[in-house]
Amino acid sequence: MPTRTLGTATIRRACLCLLIIVCGLALRKFGLGLRLPSVLVKYGGSMLWGTMVFFLVAVAAPGQSRWRIALISVLLAVCVELLRLVHTPWLDDFRLTTAGAYCSAACSRHGTCSLMASALCWR
Repeated sequence: MPTRTLGTATIRRACLCLLIIVCGLALRKFGLGLRLPSVLVKYGGSMLWGTMVFFLVAVAAPGQSRWRIALISVLLAVCVELLRLVHTPWLDDFRLTTAGAYCSAACSRHGTCSLMASALCWR
């Protein structure tokens, strides 16, 4: 059986995802301390999250057109937003933890807009 190798584009996209995660965590931790504008700190994480979702889908579905990747990414972001409307005791308890707070804050509706921006700018 032939083995599948990762292409350089896939490796680049995966590295971009890791870099975006680091940037998002740094923005959340040090953004206001670095005197960055509060608008950038507030919405920058959402933009980074949307961009990361776009590149994660690009890694998971190599060879797809950027429009199809963007469509899948937007659908995924909408599903995440709809999940935020679900309230069960165990899910609300998880959302009160540190990990749950990061997941809740990172998965905001502003990230959906950046998915489309990523699709338009990425070549």
